[in-house]
Amino acid sequence: MRGVIAGFVLASLAVLSLGAAADAEERSWRETCLAQEHPAFAFGDERLPGDARPLFGCAERSGAREDADAQFVEKLQHDGDTDLDTARELIRLGWKWIGLRQPGSAINRFNLAWRFAPEDGDVYHGIAVAMAELGQPAEVIDYWFAQAVSKPQGRPGRFADYGRYMVAGRRHEEARPVLIRALELEPENAWAMMYLADVHFWLEERREGCAMILRILDARPPQGFPQVDFDKLLEHWRNRAAVAQCPTG
Repeated sequence: MRGVIAGFVLASLAVLSLGAAADAEERSWRETCLAQEHPAFAFGDERLPGDARPLFGCAERSGAREDADAQFVEKLQHDGDTDLDTARELIRLGWKWIGLRQPGSAINRFNLAWRFAPEDGDVYHGIAVAMAELGQPAEVIDYWFAQAVSKPQGRPGRFADYGRYMVAGRRHEEARPVLIRALELEPENAWAMMYLADVHFWLEERREGCAMILRILDARPPQGFPQVDFDKLLEHWRNRAAVAQCPTG
């Protein structure tokens, strides 16, 4: 009987230890989030439920949804994976959900990725786009884009996307350095070329705009973008060059 009781005690202690470890891990995520000192507005407006808020709103999570997320991540991981490997796969899945127009599912994946790579700019890039898809205020979207480009780690496309977002909001002066940086990191990015050409012409920088058109006309289609559609865009820029009376070579 003593052996049975001792077994129950040991089992109970093991369960408590696991619970304590989980609590410590949860506190670690929450503390990391709070330490980053994101302003309250960055977590979205009152329309967003807690699970759809960036970084889960720095809130503690427990219950069925958190358990399901933990199980999902565990199945996702492979032997030898680093935290960055896990984050990259979660980011990939987040973009998949963006493509399927399911931003609520996308933000969940980006939030989970943040737990493994809280200094990765690609996490914040995904969050910014998910917030845009969820119809959040401009200041929320802009905040996460700014976070994305402030991080040293991440793919160059985050700069082009932020530049495009600012161009769409007619913030051309602000967009210029972001798009210049996008092309420094990724000189063949045709989208960044087009956004920057638009910025130059909007700011009446004809010489720079014409020079950018020459780069556009030598560019290749972005990966996965149909050549026939890209050719139509090139024709648009040839017409733009003619209107601006750009040199032909």
